[in-house]
Amino acid sequence: MMDEYLADYERRKGPVSVREQEEARQVFDEVFAEEGNWPAAS
Repeated sequence: MMDEYLADYERRKGPVSVREQEEARQVFDEVFAEEGNWPAAS
């Protein structure tokens, strides 16, 4: 799901740096881990 969001964002707004992608994935993982909906990706 995160990869799809980032791909859509890049189509609309332009490239996202590797550092920004990693930060976004970390936040995404933390949010879903806290919610207990999905396990955090490794």
